[in-house]
Amino acid sequence: MAVRFVRTLLLFAAEGASVAFFLRALRGARWLPAFVARNELSPHGRDHLISWLVVGATVPCVVLFATVAVAWRTGGRAAAAERSEQAGSAARLLAVCVVLWAVPPMLSVQAWTGRDPSFLLSAAVLVLALERSLRVTLREARRLDALDALRAWSSRIQTAVRLRSWAPHGVVALLVASFVGYMGYYTWLQHLRRQTSGFDLGYYATFFWNTLQGRPFYCPITHPRDGSYLSIHTEPAVYLLAPLYALRPDASTLVLLQAALLGLAAIPLYLIARRRLASDWRAAAVAGAFLLYPPLHAPTFSDFHFLTVSAFFVLWAAYFFFTERWPWFWVFVVMSLMCREDVPLGGIGLGLALLIAGHRARVGAALFVLSAAYFVVVKFVIMPKYGDASFVYIYEKLVAPGEVGFKGVLETLLTNPLFVFSTILFPEKIPYVLHVFTPLAFLPLRDKRFLFLLFPGAFVTLLSTGYMPVVEIRFQYVTHFTPYVFLAAILALERLGKRRGPIARDSALGALMFGTLLCTHQFGALQRENFTSGGGRVRFDLTRQHLENLRNLREIARTIPPDASVAATEHDTPHLAQREYLFTLKYEHQGADYLLYSHDDLDFGAARRIVTDELQSGRFGFHAERPNFVVLRRGAPLDRNAELLQLLAGRQ
Repeated sequence: MAVRFVRTLLLFAAEGASVAFFLRALRGARWLPAFVARNELSPHGRDHLISWLVVGATVPCVVLFATVAVAWRTGGRAAAAERSEQAGSAARLLAVCVVLWAVPPMLSVQAWTGRDPSFLLSAAVLVLALERSLRVTLREARRLDALDALRAWSSRIQTAVRLRSWAPHGVVALLVASFVGYMGYYTWLQHLRRQTSGFDLGYYATFFWNTLQGRPFYCPITHPRDGSYLSIHTEPAVYLLAPLYALRPDASTLVLLQAALLGLAAIPLYLIARRRLASDWRAAAVAGAFLLYPPLHAPTFSDFHFLTVSAFFVLWAAYFFFTERWPWFWVFVVMSLMCREDVPLGGIGLGLALLIAGHRARVGAALFVLSAAYFVVVKFVIMPKYGDASFVYIYEKLVAPGEVGFKGVLETLLTNPLFVFSTILFPEKIPYVLHVFTPLAFLPLRDKRFLFLLFPGAFVTLLSTGYMPVVEIRFQYVTHFTPYVFLAAILALERLGKRRGPIARDSALGALMFGTLLCTHQFGALQRENFTSGGGRVRFDLTRQHLENLRNLREIARTIPPDASVAATEHDTPHLAQREYLFTLKYEHQGADYLLYSHDDLDFGAARRIVTDELQSGRFGFHAERPNFVVLRRGAPLDRNAELLQLLAGRQ
């Protein structure tokens, strides 16, 4: 009895202190960021905080002592033991309050700005602590039949308002619509602000435009005029989305389409979770976590990429796999493969998993063979015919001496694993891994059966040797993880429920929800203080100056013949993409007939140097001008070149 009593006492003290800190922190909006980030607090404020903690820890202990003492005095040892057990039950029921103290500090965005690793490590510890404490709470609630009572009460409420059957479906539909609306609107505003880029939205818009004009795999912004886009990527999925782009052939259509597809990707995930977790509400929680997942938000704001939207096709393929609708499964597998040359890595990983597990081995074998064959043919046969092996620089330190391309990378992987291991380890990957797995309470890593689902993300991003965008969630590369970690999380939850019971499963799901909320509040697009994407910090406003610049850009663009070749400053390029030949001054103009530049974008890449050189050489002269924008034409009169050069020098 004494040991249990002391344990109860300590648990009550921890809960009381946690609640006290939580209540005090709710009133500490001014002092909390400095306190968390730099331990700054006035002596009086610190004494006041300590007094709150002491009172919070002491009061429940005093109450416990008093109730047990009264029971002892009135009913003897047996009554005291019974009262102590009741108190212990109450303490266990409130165990989840132990981590309550951390919520306000973790939700202070300013306190953690610029301290991503510290935040992620703290969040990881708290997520696992919450899972453990929630398990204690739910176990005690089940012992007291409180869970059954809560379910009965909830069922009566839902029945009374006719919500029982469709409520979770409605919640998911609302979440999807909110995601599509929010992300679509603000990515559209980002484009109107001229914060999208030639690399990559500009070249994708040109790629779509040329496809509609009957010029397949042609996008000269990314390759020589006589070359092919296949030297960069193999993305025949352009033919899947081109009909939608044709409805409104503009770069903004692509960012809206991307937001819509990513939001709709939550639907197959919800349907999968319904089947595996035997609960519509649990499935709705998983779908909500997907839509709040920071590694989904940042790529949504990073222009447009087929890799990003591949999550939509991958998750639908997974749904048809679980429902055994094989024709549709293979249709979506093929559409997934069409998204990019490295998407087949997901099929390779899943096929291996099925073969090793012996579950649907024939399907697994077929998926493995199809994905591997597609990857090999595209990556080692088709693409090298049109140019140097693309993106090998991501793994450049793994290329075997004397070799080129992915062949050299594979040779090193197969023959020198110790060198590979020592080369790919660098500190920046730790925050990246925490970004991916902390919101999911590390569920995808808990069962070795599902590790093959992580193969595409591990191969593409964790094998990198120094190219930093690959190991940052701000860019599209993290999508090699995104759909697969959620599938692995669902399967891990299902397995937890079967092996350790519903309480372990629901505790892990609660931890997943808690981790997602913490991480999305700090890194997601719903908070607007320091949300960043591949293009840097994202703004959410649209001022009169933005609209005036956009109007001036559109006016001056109309002075250029539609069949002329144009090179433009990086953030103006996406607005000129409805033409065959479009280039960006970020790198070179590739013999363009017209140069369009904006004064506020000249310092991005090589634009200022290129414009200055061409004005000095006399190859280009003045063509048109609007506030902030100038167009130069090859062979135009040179009478204003000196003035333009002087203006360029004055604005440096």
